[in-house]
Amino acid sequence: MDARRGFVPEDELNFSEKSLKILRRASRHVSYLINEGYDKKQATTFVGNHFLLSERQRLAVMRSVAAKEQLEDRKKKQVYLQDLSGKTVWIDGFNTIITLEVMLSRSTLFLCMDGTIRDLAALRGTYRLIPETKEAVKRMLRVLQDAGVENAVILLDQPVSNSGRLKTLIAEVGEEFRMELDIRILKDVDRELFEKENVITSDSVILDHCKSWVNLTAECLKGCDAKLTRVFEAEREKMNNSEPLEIERKFLIRFPDLDLLEKLCTRKISISQTYLLSEEFISRRIRKTECGGTVVYRYNEKEKISDRTRIEREREISEEEYEERMKEAIPEARTISKTRYCIPSGNRCFEIDVFPEWKDRAFAEVELESEDQKFEIPDCISVIKEVTEDPRYTNRALALHGFVYDDI
Repeated sequence: MDARRGFVPEDELNFSEKSLKILRRASRHVSYLINEGYDKKQATTFVGNHFLLSERQRLAVMRSVAAKEQLEDRKKKQVYLQDLSGKTVWIDGFNTIITLEVMLSRSTLFLCMDGTIRDLAALRGTYRLIPETKEAVKRMLRVLQDAGVENAVILLDQPVSNSGRLKTLIAEVGEEFRMELDIRILKDVDRELFEKENVITSDSVILDHCKSWVNLTAECLKGCDAKLTRVFEAEREKMNNSEPLEIERKFLIRFPDLDLLEKLCTRKISISQTYLLSEEFISRRIRKTECGGTVVYRYNEKEKISDRTRIEREREISEEEYEERMKEAIPEARTISKTRYCIPSGNRCFEIDVFPEWKDRAFAEVELESEDQKFEIPDCISVIKEVTEDPRYTNRALALHGFVYDDI
């Protein structure tokens, strides 16, 4: 049986809710020290000793934090999928593929201060293909093709074992896609990517030396129930992108053709969500999802910044925690049940939510990079009106006050 990439049984304890509270305090201390000019490795060792952190916890903190100057520089150099049409991208092959393998293995991934997704899988010169490798490559190439990328240069480290086998697999999978692939095995991939534009990696050193970069892994994770963990503490008042932002547009649509959605959707998810008691401007919920026979439980918090933007914090929880948190449910709120169809459109994914209470209407949502980003609505969606800024159409409002039946 193949081991799950990046999976360590102790991570359930290393990154439990109790441990995350300690890790976020530790990250705050490390961030302070590196912003004062201290070496990050030395700062992590010093703070890790103080908080008695395990090696995995220290590694998670070190990979997640960055100095303010680094964060600002990386943000300036970041380009987005919609900017890649007709362009060439340069891909740090092992770095990107391994993170996607970890995601598909349902092992722990980390949302980092610079917005990248990183893992704790240790390569150290050894690598072997696993059952998830092919799907990881497909997912990477599919997102690039949908973005209109013309040429993808994929660089693999020569010192790493099985780099030749991975090159062969990428070439075989690449035959299914329209873009040109240039797969190279090099002795020093990092240095080759220095000064390049449209670099795809989460490697901190490369991010600090390239001319521009694309956060492709985060795009590949959209619409997936990835096990994403955040170990740094938010600085809400600064809003310096150290919190994950959800920027979303929401539409009330005519009831869709379900047979057509079944053909078009990349994923169909059954969702049951319950809203919990919370402070003003913060929405807390627990969610049970079922997709392809896999059941996942998640805890989620959303803090309103504007009508279109929210800070979103989410993590996977156990069934036991899910049942325990049910005791925190808002007494007068119903549990919302819906079926979600994920429909790709260009470089975005529309989520169509169908509710049993509505027979003539449904919701369509799309997540964006910025509030004014342009997008195209798929032909299968017939919009009645936008309801992004209408508080009656939030899922929380539906749970508390019932479903809206305006004339359409």
